[in-house]
Amino acid sequence: MSGVQAPPAKAPAAAPPKIDWAQIGNRVATGALVFAVAALVVINLGPFVFPYRVYTVLSGSMEPTIPVGAQVVVVKVNAADILVGDIITFDRPSNPGVLITHRVIEVEPDGKGGTQWITKGDHNSIPDSWRIPATGYGYRYAFAVPLVGYLFAMLQSPLGRICFILAPALLLAAVVVNDFWKASDKRRLPAA
Repeated sequence: MSGVQAPPAKAPAAAPPKIDWAQIGNRVATGALVFAVAALVVINLGPFVFPYRVYTVLSGSMEPTIPVGAQVVVVKVNAADILVGDIITFDRPSNPGVLITHRVIEVEPDGKGGTQWITKGDHNSIPDSWRIPATGYGYRYAFAVPLVGYLFAMLQSPLGRICFILAPALLLAAVVVNDFWKASDKRRLPAA
């Protein structure tokens, strides 16, 4: 013999683990749903504890900066801290209780030793006809979540409230039934 040895035989490669895409999809969907619900709860219940407010934009006066149907979060600040260029939310002077979210485009003297803001919607071609006293505190725009305002407007209707309770219950029931069927199918299949 020549002293040449045959290479050792390779062991068969182990099969890669099977990925259960349905289970991964269920977990991702559940995680996304939990995150979305938690975020909405924090945004909408937080104003009871923290110094911010949440409003739904109902007009296109601030487009494209803030689209119709967006939910805006505004924070409470001293009036002296509001500058030209800031977006603020305030009561419409001619109709208290109706909120307006517009940009401060100028600060001018009010004729009484103080100042007042001149505001304008980004989409509007002219400034607002009113002046807002720059005293006390105001609410300055922090950020907006597009389209979420439509959801909250719907949830304030009786049908929306029912759906808000019913939809998660139906989703939970569907997940439980799906898991039950999968477990039932596994019990019926003969062992290989």
